[in-house]
Amino acid sequence: TGAFDLGEVPEVSQLLAYFDEKLPDEMNLEFVDLALRIVFAPETKKRYSYYSALTKELKIVGFEAIRSDTSPFAKKTQKLALKYLLEKGDVEQAKEKVIKKCLDFKNTKGEELIEQTIIYGPIRRNPKDYKSKTSAIGALEHFALNYGENIDNLWKEYNRFPFVIARGDSALYKRSRHPTLITPEEVDVNHYINEALRDVNRIGLQIEMKDIKPPSQKTLDFILKK
Repeated sequence: TGAFDLGEVPEVSQLLAYFDEKLPDEMNLEFVDLALRIVFAPETKKRYSYYSALTKELKIVGFEAIRSDTSPFAKKTQKLALKYLLEKGDVEQAKEKVIKKCLDFKNTKGEELIEQTIIYGPIRRNPKDYKSKTSAIGALEHFALNYGENIDNLWKEYNRFPFVIARGDSALYKRSRHPTLITPEEVDVNHYINEALRDVNRIGLQIEMKDIKPPSQKTLDFILKK
């Protein structure tokens, strides 16, 4: 297929002309892009994604897929969902791809699992000055304790501190570990899957933890219900 020609959609030019007439003389509209499909996060500003009919690229603004405070696994999962929702327009295929991504993640082992679960949280002041501890602060305190560092000085070396969430039932900040202080076997895999599902739910794709099953298990569940 050739490059997209704006002339194929004369409504765009008509719309720009219409709004230009309504604006004060010192203001005018500038055409930036044309979205084939677009999704907005509810009740938030500057958080949206669309597939460009002009460049054939997925544009993402503000969503977790491009933020540093989200794990690589969750980023890739949300971006995958956006691709199939906005480029393909296929909700069911988007669900299938996300479920497969989560199943593959469950089978991830070794250092690859650590790499896919590292999150970078902000460190803005001395941990002693925080009333409520964040996961990054919990990981920094644990790191300082294990490496014999003075936390009053250590925190100044970081704008963002890397951490991975370990399995357990306590508060997240108590289970946050620097990547060098956690083994793959200790990683809370379900926490990260829940994080990824939360992020795809925000773009309108409804998937729950109970849906994360291989096709064979879904078939068995269907038979047992009959």
